[in-house]
Amino acid sequence: MAKSKEPLTLEPDKAAIVFLRPGKFVGAAVAVPVYDVTGDDTRFVGILDAGSKVAY
Repeated sequence: MAKSKEPLTLEPDKAAIVFLRPGKFVGAAVAVPVYDVTGDDTRFVGILDAGSKVAY
């Protein structure tokens, strides 16, 4: 996972999911890990801090 302010670009036949964590709510000081568990292997996607987003 790398931080970037560049717009997300994808190939024409690909899609992305963006996980967004709002900045103001109870538990904002706790980082949340995001994993892909859809296949046989668990894959780390990223960590969401308050006010951050991760594209996958």
